[in-house]
Amino acid sequence: MRQAHSEDQDSQLAVSITQAKLQLMEKQTEQAFAVLQHLDDEDPGQKQVKLMLLDASSKLQDWQQSKTVLQEIERKGLLPANEVRPRQIQVYANLLKLAAQSGEVNQLKETWQSVPKHLKREFFLLEVYFVGRLQYPDTADCEVMIRRIIKNEPDDVLVKLYGKVRGENPAKQLA
Repeated sequence: MRQAHSEDQDSQLAVSITQAKLQLMEKQTEQAFAVLQHLDDEDPGQKQVKLMLLDASSKLQDWQQSKTVLQEIERKGLLPANEVRPRQIQVYANLLKLAAQSGEVNQLKETWQSVPKHLKREFFLLEVYFVGRLQYPDTADCEVMIRRIIKNEPDDVLVKLYGKVRGENPAKQLA
């Protein structure tokens, strides 16, 4: 690998990608991430590098980095939308969980605001957000949001969460 690494630039890229793949297989995720980050800095347009970088950052549970890489993948059209969406849901769900664990309701609200509009209708993300919000007092705004959602599209989990929310008018909420 060292000999191939000293060859031309295309060979160096192939060797570095192979090195990162081997490191990922050997669960040397941090080392693979460093190699991939270097490759991405050198040539930011490589689809394979971006996808491997997304994989490595997800395995490291660096959700902010995963979000950044995923935004680049989406912006450059490196993956079709139907492959990007499940990855976005995973990344934003984990960002919401981390924000909920932070102890700061404002951080959770800000993280929710950063979720792209087209994902805010995903029941899984809604559930993660509302479960996080229920850890904090003053959930009246959640009552309004959940009511609007379940009025149009009932969801068992959201209905259960609606029952746990403390709205401004409990009698109306019960009805």
